This record gives sequence, structure tokens and C-alpha cells, in this order.
Amino acid sequence: THRNEQGFTLVELLLVVAIVAIFSMVAIPSYQSTVLNNRMTSTANQFLGALYFARSEAVKRSEEVRICTSNNTHLSLDSISCVNSAGWHDGWVMWVDSNSNGALDAVEIIKVGNEVDGDITFYPTADVKNSLTFSRRGLVGVSGTWKLCDKRGKDRAKAIVISPSGRAKISTVDHLGGALTCS
Repeated sequence: THRNEQGFTLVELLLVVAIVAIFSMVAIPSYQSTVLNNRMTSTANQFLGALYFARSEAVKRSEEVRICTSNNTHLSLDSISCVNSAGWHDGWVMWVDSNSNGALDAVEIIKVGNEVDGDITFYPTADVKNSLTFSRRGLVGVSGTWKLCDKRGKDRAKAIVISPSGRAKISTVDHLGGALTCS
């Protein structure tokens, strides 16, 4: 007598493996795009939050609050400085010049932003290239744009736009209403 054998044949197993492979090929690119979109949105939101914080600190303290580019934010507070050759994606320092000497001193640092994770690059317009100063009333006096781009280029770029009133927002166009470029 033959027993009923339980299990799968090799053909059935190969068919299941083929179906899983096909679904994976469809799902993985979509997943990668989702990860890149989330990284871009997170970076934009973090930087926007820093601008909001700087503005509120300027009003709260009734003093100018400055933000400048820095590529040494991983060092101790005594070693952090504004570095004009750095990009915003390399890191930034928020500080208040409480002794009015025009220089960043360790005790004046309010907040530090570290290097951006991933392949996101900031492309700022001239008025916000290396620094931004909020007046004691929260005004900046200039308008500018930080364009955030990753390896997907201008089609997936985001912009953080700031107006002379100090209000910042995330946008898909620059501060003049023009299309975003990654340069």
C-alpha cells in the first residue's frame, strides 16, 4: 500500500520562489524611493525647525541670533567655529553674540546641527550662503532659499524659503517663485 506523502514537489517550490522574486523586483525600487523621500522630508523639517527655533530665541532673548555653516560640529564646544567654506549639509552652529565681539565663543552656542545623513546637499542662494542673522524682533531682512537635493536631482528637490520677516517654509519653488535647480 502507498502512503499519502505530504510535502511540496520541486516544481511547486520553484514556482513559489519565482513568484516571490517577481514581487521583490517590483517592491524594492518603490521601497527605496520611499526611503529617499522620507530622508529628504526629515532633513527639510529638521532644518526648518532650527530656523523656527532661532527666530523664537531671538525674540525671547531680545538679542540677535546667528546661524552659520560649520564642518566641525562633531568637536567639543570650544573647538566649534563658523566655517564659510562648509556647506549647510556639513553642519551649522546657532549662537548669540552676547559679548558683542562679533566672534563665536563657546559659551554663546545655543544649538549645533550635525552633518546631514545620506546624500542630501544644500544649495543656498547668495543671501543665506554661509550665515543668517535673526534680529531681536525675529526679522532677517533678506529673502533666500536653501535647495535640498539628493541623487535623484531637481525633480525630487525641496526648498526651504525664508522671507525678510523671518518666516520660513518648505516649498517646491525658490523665494522668487522659480523652478528648483540642484546647483
